[in-house]
Amino acid sequence: MINLIDFAEDEALFQKSRIIMDLLFYDVAVQNIHNMFVSVSSRAYYNNRIGGSDAPFTGITDYFFGNGKPIGPGMMYGMM
Repeated sequence: MINLIDFAEDEALFQKSRIIMDLLFYDVAVQNIHNMFVSVSSRAYYNNRIGGSDAPFTGITDYFFGNGKPIGPGMMYGMM
């Protein structure tokens, strides 16, 4: 989705991709409690259920709703 936003040459595809990403980030924001994404987040692996610094969305929730610490390389970096 992020690549479509970055590289789409079709304006309609670009706009629809941005809307989808806005809605996805809205979901992260409304499912965020104490900088932890509490909704279902991928498979039921241990670190997805305990939260904290090992949780998949910790980087993005800390950046936007917490300490503002820059995000290092990884999947969440692409969303920034």
